[in-house]
Amino acid sequence: MKYIELLKKIQEKNGTKIVTIMVENDTEVFNITDSIENEVNILKWFKRGMETHGSLVIRQVLGKEEFCIAGILLGNKHYYSVEREHIAWAYSFDAETGEPLPVELGVTFVQFENM
Repeated sequence: MKYIELLKKIQEKNGTKIVTIMVENDTEVFNITDSIENEVNILKWFKRGMETHGSLVIRQVLGKEEFCIAGILLGNKHYYSVEREHIAWAYSFDAETGEPLPVELGVTFVQFENM
C-alpha cells in the first residue's frame, strides 16, 4: 500500500522530520522520528490524502538551525514528489498577496528523494 510505503521512506531519512499534511480543508502536524507513537494516525492521514487530494511539507531537522524542506502531493492513490524549484518558490512568496517573503536562514529546499 502506497501510504505505508511513503511513511517508511520518510522514516528512512535521517533525523527528526516535521511533517505538515493538508487534506482537503484539514491540516495536521506530526513529528516523525525512529520511534513513532502515533503511526496508525499518520497512516490514516496519508491514506485519506491519497484517496482524495492533499499535500505534505516535510521539514527535516539537520542541526540546531539547519533544515531541509521537501514537498509531496497526494492523490489518485499515489504520492508525487514536488520539484525543488517549486517548493522553494512556494516558500518565497505570500500566497495571498504574491509579495516576496523574507529568506529563512538555514533552510535548503530539496526534492524528497534527495533528503
